[in-house]
Amino acid sequence: MATVRTTTLATPAAQIGAVSTIATGMGGPFALLSDLTTLVGNVNSNKHRLATCQDGGTTWTQGAYFINGNYSINGVIETLDAELLVSLKGPSGSPGLVFRSKGWNPTTARGATISVTSKALASNVATLTTSVAHGFSVGQYVYVTGVDATFNGSSVITAVTSTSFSFAKTASNVSLTGAAGLVDVWSLVLTCSGADSWCDGRWGFNQRSVAPSWSRRPGEIFICEYGKHTNEITPDQAAIRAWRSTDHGRTWTVIFNLRTQLSGLDAATLHMHGVTYDPYDDRVLVVHGDGGQGDGGKCGILWCNGESLDAPAWTVIPGSATTSGFWQTTTLVPMETGILLMGDGGPYGVNRLARRGYRRYGPLQATAPIGNAIIGSGVWRNNGWDPGAPVLLSYIATANSGPPSLLLTVDGETFIEAVRDASSISNGAPGYTSPVGPDILGNIYWSTNISGSGSLAVAQYIPSAVAI
Repeated sequence: MATVRTTTLATPAAQIGAVSTIATGMGGPFALLSDLTTLVGNVNSNKHRLATCQDGGTTWTQGAYFINGNYSINGVIETLDAELLVSLKGPSGSPGLVFRSKGWNPTTARGATISVTSKALASNVATLTTSVAHGFSVGQYVYVTGVDATFNGSSVITAVTSTSFSFAKTASNVSLTGAAGLVDVWSLVLTCSGADSWCDGRWGFNQRSVAPSWSRRPGEIFICEYGKHTNEITPDQAAIRAWRSTDHGRTWTVIFNLRTQLSGLDAATLHMHGVTYDPYDDRVLVVHGDGGQGDGGKCGILWCNGESLDAPAWTVIPGSATTSGFWQTTTLVPMETGILLMGDGGPYGVNRLARRGYRRYGPLQATAPIGNAIIGSGVWRNNGWDPGAPVLLSYIATANSGPPSLLLTVDGETFIEAVRDASSISNGAPGYTSPVGPDILGNIYWSTNISGSGSLAVAQYIPSAVAI
């Protein structure tokens, strides 16, 4: 079994510097971009709106939002062509959505903007004219600022010319008149399978979804949905799918369907958990649940080799198709020495499949036990940008579990518990999630929710403490 080293919050300086809370009311951070400077998250009062920070977590710029209604950002991905994919969790009864930027600008937290020069509204159709040819298309979502309360906000384009676009707007007529403002455009590129399913940034929609530039399929992206089980909704509308994109997120193809893989189990408690690309074996791995419900449902981990993705053939990792909580996993972390499995409610924070050569695994090992009923809630690794950086693993808690924790590892074999919170935990305030870093300042960040209101925590990473 791999070495386990732990410490407590009482002596955090052995692994990280003093922990500080630098922003309250934060959702995320969901990502640290490849410039190792820009954090992307949102502000809890505007959960549907992107926010970025470039000064170590202090000052946040609120930028684009994509759709009206009670949506909330749940994850972001930076593509290898420098655009942003954003996952939105919908209001109750609605499917999750994925949007793609056009000309992403991290400083403004929105796409490339074009100036508005005039406005008009007739018969509940608004039309804005732009200063240059915009390149927009019908069906894209525009985000307008600086015109006026009638025209500002997010809308779906219904008609275009080279220098104008129109969208539905129920309001009094406005004669054609000069206007000033800015507009950027986002494309809706994916709608999840059904009501109350979404692409979750903790497990199936994050930077590990992107095949790094040095891999065999650079820039390909692999995501999955999370949410409703097959026994909670019309089964084909449950969270049962994983997708692949070969064009930086513009278009998507289903590569995994849980109902196809486990036919005849619609009445069981089944849904997707996570997906990741393993660049060391050129494989995609998916993980699903839930086992242990007594209804025939199983957890499982499956792989498909990269060369088979055009006609996917999935193989179950031996032993993983079980009701045992030992295999129940939220997401996977491929590392040079093995695959890390984040536990889903068992006593083990991290389990591990050691590599035994190319595309060969050893037995599952319990590697870092940290407390009963702890759930792996987030993973970060500076994906291909900073090879010596640690992997950050955060854990939330349920009402009757151990306290939330933040673990660090560099080699995937030795783990350090950098922070363990001593506060009482409830289901409404579960603990730690969304870790990212280290950034250019050497900071690591994570979201902490102990009191019921999210805050952003930061600490200095000390490399020598987690050296191999």
